[in-house]
Amino acid sequence: MTPAPICACSYDAYNCDSFWTVEQARDCFLYCKVEGAGDIHKLDSDNDGRACEPHEYPPTAVPVRATSAPVQSVAVCSCSGNTLDCGNFSTHWQAQQCYDYCKSLGRGDIHKLDRDKDGGACESLP
Repeated sequence: MTPAPICACSYDAYNCDSFWTVEQARDCFLYCKVEGAGDIHKLDSDNDGRACEPHEYPPTAVPVRATSAPVQSVAVCSCSGNTLDCGNFSTHWQAQQCYDYCKSLGRGDIHKLDRDKDGGACESLP
């Protein structure tokens, strides 16, 4: 199975504050590079190959956000039907992005990624 995208790479949609952690920002940065979009979100302001470094992203702050929905509504997975499961994702974060996105569209946990109904999707993934 092909993993679901972890972030949109077709247009500039994020900045370092759009992510919960630096690791998530870096995952998106690397994902878009692999997809051929380069640093579309300009997460590597000094062009050294590392996204959201401390001088670009305050080290104190894993952003604390009011909601877990993306800053801009970006399709991170299809929410048209129960077509995905935890095996479609490499990380908990990727699954959580899909879960949060579908919930933001009013589709709820359409893929049944939150088995224990605590708000966390595919928690057994790294």
